[in-house]
Amino acid sequence: MYGLLRRRPDLTEVLDADGFTPLLLAVSKGKMELAQLLAQAGGDIHARDRDGWESLHHACANGHYDTAQWLLEAGASVKSKSNDGWQPMHAAADNGELPVAKLLRDKRRADLRAVTDDHQAPIHLAAGSGHHEFCQWLVRSTDGDCLAAQDALGWRAVHHAASTGELQMLRWLHSLSQKFPAASVQAPTSEGWQPIHFAANGGHLEMVEWLLAHSSEINAPTSDGWQPLHIAAHAGHEHVARWLLEHGSLPHAATIEGYEASDLAASAGHAQLGAWLQATLTKLPERQGSLRGKADPAFQAHVDPI
Repeated sequence: MYGLLRRRPDLTEVLDADGFTPLLLAVSKGKMELAQLLAQAGGDIHARDRDGWESLHHACANGHYDTAQWLLEAGASVKSKSNDGWQPMHAAADNGELPVAKLLRDKRRADLRAVTDDHQAPIHLAAGSGHHEFCQWLVRSTDGDCLAAQDALGWRAVHHAASTGELQMLRWLHSLSQKFPAASVQAPTSEGWQPIHFAANGGHLEMVEWLLAHSSEINAPTSDGWQPLHIAAHAGHEHVARWLLEHGSLPHAATIEGYEASDLAASAGHAQLGAWLQATLTKLPERQGSLRGKADPAFQAHVDPI
């Protein structure tokens, strides 16, 4: 093959449909010897695919430690940015590839607080993907500072974990909240969303239950006055909406714009849920205050199945 590449060095620059050169493809598959052969024949380790990822991004995303080490020695940069501002450390964090992340930090002092174009730091990507060990390392290595980092939407690690339903991650983050308040389950985003809102939006009932047992408020409003019930209804999560009503959501609460849960369900195309909520809210009396997540003994008497 080397002889062929010597005669036809242009072959190292051929692109596939995703913009991969042969060297990029070899690196992504962990074929280090082939990648080295391609580099010797003129293949560029700095070549980018359609997303702007270089070879080092792919090596880190796929956990190819030896290949990443070779690329660093060959001049690959830990500061190289993709089209979206991802550095190799972000690629490693998103997939929980801790050994290569440590390699980037130890060999080239890669920035553990570096942010993408939408201000996502490695802790956000790792927390949202449930990579517990990776997050532990980041917290230790940054003395907990990374937990306060906010992305372009004001989300912290605790919000990313809640948005993807990573309950075990959320539990661990909450355990740090006494020392690091930014990890609190009551921490709001710039729009006032707390983890309870993300859990309701994702239909993560087990997470909703856990949050209400750990200081979250069932009727906590966002900046727009959306309570968890409003969000669950708009997202079409019947099981969450019913559970919230049964455990203390204010049935007639309206958003700042005046919409009740039934309105939001119907406007989002969830006709059956909207009709059920309308019928249910008509039957339920006004609640005064919260049941703090406890079941309402009067609920079953007023409510029909969905």
